[in-house]
Amino acid sequence: MRRQGRGHVGTWHFDPNEPPGIWVSCVYENTSTVLSFPLPLTTKQCEVSYSDINIATSFACK
Repeated sequence: MRRQGRGHVGTWHFDPNEPPGIWVSCVYENTSTVLSFPLPLTTKQCEVSYSDINIATSFACK
């Protein structure tokens, strides 16, 4: 992770040929809700920005 402003950014790199693909799961604080979805097979990288109190504020993949 790297610092960015008052928060930080985590970057993950993927091999798009790695089976069974890449899935993302989001857990929502103070709930039992979990959302999961597969990323496109061409996804090579994802970045998540976190606030200074470790709450995800943005998510982007390419």
